[in-house]
Amino acid sequence: MQVKVKFFTLLRLELGISELNIQIPDKDKIRLKDLLYELEKRTPKPFLRKLLDEKGLKQGVIILKNGKNVLELQGLDTWIEDQDELSLFPPGGGG
Repeated sequence: MQVKVKFFTLLRLELGISELNIQIPDKDKIRLKDLLYELEKRTPKPFLRKLLDEKGLKQGVIILKNGKNVLELQGLDTWIEDQDELSLFPPGGGG
């Protein structure tokens, strides 16, 4: 299974990468939360603390699966399948 993950805004700057193609062998689908933990193992720096807290997705985080917000699907329990594309947006800052 292959999934394309795109990183945006401050997450992109911190990791120094804009996208990553991730291969998950021997699976035809995986839950989003499990994919995120697997993804963090393959990035140059940890990043999940920017997206998740003890309750789940932090307020302001946007994760799109093929252009659709996962909050409109099953949240962190959304199934990710072969050739899906994820877009990760950390909470925005402002002042």
